[in-house]
Amino acid sequence: MKVLLTGATGFIGRCIGARLTADGYRLCPAVRNVELAARLFPGAEARRVDFNTATSPEHWRPLLDDVDAVINCVGILQAEPGQSIAAIHTKAPIALFKACEETGVGRVIQISAISARADAGTAYAETKMAADAYLAGTNLDWIVLKPSLIVDRGSFGGTSLLRGLAALPGAIPVAGGWQEFQPLAAEDLAEGVVRALTDSAVSQAILEPAGPEILTLEEILARLRQWLGLRPAPFIRIPKMAARLAARIGDLLGRGPLRSTSLRQMEVGNTGDPARFFALLGRTPATLGEFLEANPASVQDRWHARLYFAGPVLRIVLAVIWLVSGMIGLWQANGIDAVGMPLIVASCLWNLALALWTLSGRAILACAWSQALTVITYSLGTVLILPHLLADPFGPILKNLAVLTLIPIWATLERGK
Repeated sequence: MKVLLTGATGFIGRCIGARLTADGYRLCPAVRNVELAARLFPGAEARRVDFNTATSPEHWRPLLDDVDAVINCVGILQAEPGQSIAAIHTKAPIALFKACEETGVGRVIQISAISARADAGTAYAETKMAADAYLAGTNLDWIVLKPSLIVDRGSFGGTSLLRGLAALPGAIPVAGGWQEFQPLAAEDLAEGVVRALTDSAVSQAILEPAGPEILTLEEILARLRQWLGLRPAPFIRIPKMAARLAARIGDLLGRGPLRSTSLRQMEVGNTGDPARFFALLGRTPATLGEFLEANPASVQDRWHARLYFAGPVLRIVLAVIWLVSGMIGLWQANGIDAVGMPLIVASCLWNLALALWTLSGRAILACAWSQALTVITYSLGTVLILPHLLADPFGPILKNLAVLTLIPIWATLERGK
């Protein structure tokens, strides 16, 4: 069976793709980054598609040649520059479903979310629900899966944030803590998806893949901390206004899992009735405790958890360095002679531009190279003009080595998320 898998390079998509490949399916990842898909799934027939623009059936028909089934697991938390949540969650999937009707695709599986509910009031929920509703109104052989919190050996987005919070020293800050989830292992979700491809007893149905136990956010964090091998820590409840402010900052920066949407989606609930999913699996899936016990944390897990917040902190630190140096330079430029004034002003403005670029989190690799080359240029220029600073006891030039070290560390941490 040939399966078109959208979102194959994402957190859930990778798990499903790996299971399909292991079970002998002909995998056809439909992704923006076909080079990455080819590395993740050697031998797969990767095809390039952008959900921001593939909003008509004509975009999808050529991708459905000889395809027997389609699995759509593309999703984003919030709209971002160049990323339309309406196109990604609603317009492109509906166009795909229409193309499936026109080309006679056998089965269509839509990965939605258990918190995609009308009372959520978020663009995330509304756009997900719109695609779910359209698919449910077709004559296709469809299944909508609405999973709860998915956990795996690796992590991404919200699950990475949970690990980072669980590993904080001293105490764990938590917004609420009462929010409920039914964690499900990614391997169990992937098995359910593969079973759904061929189980004729399940058709035109909505299932809620979720684990067998309901856990609060605090309980999940406590179990993750124990899994990491760390001593128990008390919880510090963050006032709702403070949590919303932090989420708004995340919205403005356009990066990270702590966003207004994620807070709201947690509040509306992530629990449901997984009985039909259990029946599809033919068993009760593992609890979070059983999954963690079967997959003990390694040193890499502890590194990742402890370094999770280092990336954002370094981003702020580097941005402040460039911002302050640029502002101080402009403030002191009045004492510079007319010949050197344009160069000083230009370098100060460049520093300010680097500060804004660093804060934006865009094109991180190019930003890191720009910062490093700027530090090296400034350092060499200063040594040539003022060589005595090398012997200064405060080490104004030698301290640039520390900055040069921080830049690649920041870039590595930020690009690895």
